[in-house]
Amino acid sequence: MLAFDLGGTWFRSALWAPDTGVTGFRQQPAMSFVTHPGRSPAELLALLRRHVAEATASYSQQYGALATVGISLGAAMDGNSNLVLSAAPLFGPGEVGVDLGALLTDDIGLPCLVLNDVSAGLMDLISQQPARSHGRSVLVTVSTGIAGRTYDHVTQRIPVLQPGGVQGEIGHLHAVCEIDGQTMHLPCDCGCYDHLSSFSSGRGLLRLAQHVTGIELQSTEFEDMVRRGDPAGLRILAAGVEPLARAAVAWLTIDPDVTEVAIIGGVAERLHPAFERSLHERLASIEMHGVSQRYPGLLTERIRVLPGGTVSPLVGAARVAHQAHARRRTRPGRWSVHEMHSVSYTVKMVPGVLNPAQPDLADAVGRGERDVLAVVDADVARLHGTAVRDYFAANAIGLEVVEVPPGEAAKSMTTVERLVDLFAQRQVLRRSAPVLAIGGGATLDSTSLAASLFRRGVSCVRIPTSLLAMVDASIGVKTGVNFGGGKNRIGTYAAPRSVLIEPGFLTTLPLREWASGLAEIIKLAVISDRELFEMLETEVAGGVEGLTVERAEPLIVKAIDGMLRELGGNLFESNLDRRVDFGHTFSPCFELAVNDLRHGEAVAIDMAMTCLIAANRQLLDAASLARVLRVLSLCRLPWQMPVPVTRLLRALDETAAQRDGKQRVPLPIGLGQAVFVNDISQDEVLQAYQRVVHLALGQSGLRAASLTASASARDVP
Repeated sequence: MLAFDLGGTWFRSALWAPDTGVTGFRQQPAMSFVTHPGRSPAELLALLRRHVAEATASYSQQYGALATVGISLGAAMDGNSNLVLSAAPLFGPGEVGVDLGALLTDDIGLPCLVLNDVSAGLMDLISQQPARSHGRSVLVTVSTGIAGRTYDHVTQRIPVLQPGGVQGEIGHLHAVCEIDGQTMHLPCDCGCYDHLSSFSSGRGLLRLAQHVTGIELQSTEFEDMVRRGDPAGLRILAAGVEPLARAAVAWLTIDPDVTEVAIIGGVAERLHPAFERSLHERLASIEMHGVSQRYPGLLTERIRVLPGGTVSPLVGAARVAHQAHARRRTRPGRWSVHEMHSVSYTVKMVPGVLNPAQPDLADAVGRGERDVLAVVDADVARLHGTAVRDYFAANAIGLEVVEVPPGEAAKSMTTVERLVDLFAQRQVLRRSAPVLAIGGGATLDSTSLAASLFRRGVSCVRIPTSLLAMVDASIGVKTGVNFGGGKNRIGTYAAPRSVLIEPGFLTTLPLREWASGLAEIIKLAVISDRELFEMLETEVAGGVEGLTVERAEPLIVKAIDGMLRELGGNLFESNLDRRVDFGHTFSPCFELAVNDLRHGEAVAIDMAMTCLIAANRQLLDAASLARVLRVLSLCRLPWQMPVPVTRLLRALDETAAQRDGKQRVPLPIGLGQAVFVNDISQDEVLQAYQRVVHLALGQSGLRAASLTASASARDVP
């Protein structure tokens, strides 16, 4: 694969292959309006075409036949039509308006793909990073010119403005630059004044230097001033970097999905480390409203200068051309379909949700002509059925209540088939008549699965009534039932229409169900939120029995906030490295092996074992381990459960199968952080389990709540 990087300062070329990398690298000064004064844009374009044609012939002669050519071009391009709009660093002022790729394809007789140099660099940067399912990455080049591009990790594309097809031409945005109290007015290569490139590009800095020193400096002379720490040179650099820093902060301010702004280019590289130091100083002085005071290191963390050689537009162009060539080689009769599925739903705390004067539930289900079909946990129907019916009657909305068994008994295909049959009998509509699910996690899971299957998906409104469902099962998009001896073996991804959370339901919740829900809050706190863990420690210091709904509500709000942050951008688990899987490596084994074990109780045992593995690896210190085990104990959660050892060891393999062949086990690092590992051995599992048994016997001085296989809610003190 032959690739070119054609910028305003240098013309570079090389061969590239995925297995061997770059070979045959060549470099020469660019054929630009600076090196060839007096030439028109058309004449300079002709010189560029001749350079590419001659270099391609030379590479072919030396290395053999070539398949295709990729070109990184320092130009503004129309991403919809591939027209080169303008290239001020190369051709100076004026429009170009040509399809350079088509021209070069005719010139050299090979497919030639041309893309903007920043886009090429960004594609090289993305190729070096782990795949992500959320956020955006920005690459900014500061060289002869300045430009930026954004890569959207969700769509896996560099989006462009539809009219014009451009994106990120920040070098030609108006900018303000002051030096020694005086506002500068300097030209840009494009012929306009006071652009970002007028001050912050390589030539812009030289213009500032000429104004300050009165001397027309060469780039090497200015670089030498900066390296020596010359006060005038550093003052010029600071003035030139200031508009660039403001542009980068504006990018973060306008687009909160941006997770990084990476800066590369000749100026950043040649003036390093003074350039980076000056940038950080400027960022420290810029106020990002509502952020800078609370998160003082955010800007310097998100906006960074990459070391020289980290990103190569030349390699990026080669990568894109290689991918295009591979697509062209596929057999006729094959198509690639790409569709992004948009997900939007609301999760809302609604105290008094069944108060007839409270409109949220009525608004969520609508006021259509058909009765609302409500699937209700039988225990919930016994406790709150009258209030549900009274609410709908008071709001003149028809209602039919269908009861399902409480707890895990509802999580079966038998329940799903029954519900689907009811949906068909009642002619549930796909959009305007949502199914209402009221109950714990099992009820919500089975009802949501049935709704997602009927007519390939009907709307569903969820009202969780257990603590576990409020902070976990109800607020994501996963549905599922148990099948063939496996947990959640059959399931779908289906977003609810809305989730209404009423903490008041917790007043009728048995103590054991409180404990089960608290396990999911502990899970989230240990791996991602130290502050939540400390809040929980305080609230259960006297035992879970003293935790009231009023005191639990801040914990619930913070847990939901944290869970939705963890799920955001990865609802459909395109990335299987999920911190929320903490406590869910061995827990399916415990749930299936022991009768009458709650989900949260199984998660608690799993957390105890996983924390011990982390402690054995010196990831979790002894004090933090003791705090986790103490909170589990105070919440009346077990952290020791006898199961057959062979069954326990199989659990790790079954988890790896669920996680696409890798363990992907989140291990806590202290409190509030986690790391993923794929190399937990059977010996580690056995050691952790033996130590958990040892601790449970009281030999460590820690008191653990024990739970036998036949325990029931009334057995818990």
